Amino acid sequence: GDDEAAKKAIERAFGVTIDYGVNTLQNDIYYAAMMDRRANNYKKVTTEVSKADILYAINSSVVTKKAKKNADLDAFKANVDANLKNDRASQNIAVKGYASPDGPEKFNDKLSEARSNTGKKTVAELLKDAGLNIDAAAYGEDWEGFKELVEKSDIKDKALILQVLSLYSNSAQRESEIKNMASVFNELKSDVLPKLRRSKVVNSTDLMGKTDAEIMELVNAKKYGELSNEELLYAAESLANGAEEQVAILTVASKKFNDARVYNNLGIAQAKAGDKAAALKSFEKAAKTDSSSEINKTLILANLANGNTAEAKK
Repeated sequence: GDDEAAKKAIERAFGVTIDYGVNTLQNDIYYAAMMDRRANNYKKVTTEVSKADILYAINSSVVTKKAKKNADLDAFKANVDANLKNDRASQNIAVKGYASPDGPEKFNDKLSEARSNTGKKTVAELLKDAGLNIDAAAYGEDWEGFKELVEKSDIKDKALILQVLSLYSNSAQRESEIKNMASVFNELKSDVLPKLRRSKVVNSTDLMGKTDAEIMELVNAKKYGELSNEELLYAAESLANGAEEQVAILTVASKKFNDARVYNNLGIAQAKAGDKAAALKSFEKAAKTDSSSEINKTLILANLANGNTAEAKK
């Protein structure tokens, strides 16, 4: 009857064979094993990047006072100083010298190197008390930056410029073709090329997350307020000792964060712990905030585990 029809519908949808086995406990374990846990986004290391551009006059590698001010190096330094106070932060400072692609390539290679050196000197002076190594490298003509700026610009013939870039891989040919479009080149001279005469200063900071031991220490001390949603999801998935502890951690997370993943994973933990009625309530809450097929599949299985075949079929 309805029972058989529901089972067949679920078999078609999920490619699983539904069989009411020997006893109810086996069924509960069977359904719980088929439920998909939703992933957490906890990262042991996250990387934050801050940047500043030191701009130069055409054919020059001299860093002027105006260039320093316009680069807002004070804000860059403030970010470095803030990270120095964080013992979980590991900073990597790099200075990348570039030239605008409107002159001879060999000349621009040397110019970009000179800019990386003066850029490094400027940053070294700025961060002289930070005790950080500063890497410097030269990148020659900045065609990638050129393309990016043209794409974002209001230049009416930008499609034509981008076509030239895609047709020629040779720098001299690209430059020559673009210069042939005199009206276009004038717009590039005023709007695009000056922004490419630069040293790009980059701070790539690795921020270490809490260790497994630190997370579980907070869980055991019930200091849940010091844990984020992702940390709680991670603790339940990877660190908890059994379904009961998973239920405890995720119950707290469900009260703090209205997240379908938390409700879903709590439901699975409750199902594994043998509380299928509580599990069904958790899956229903998950489905209210997320109507995805993964959540629906779990809700169907939870209804089946509770004997609600008509609801599952719906």
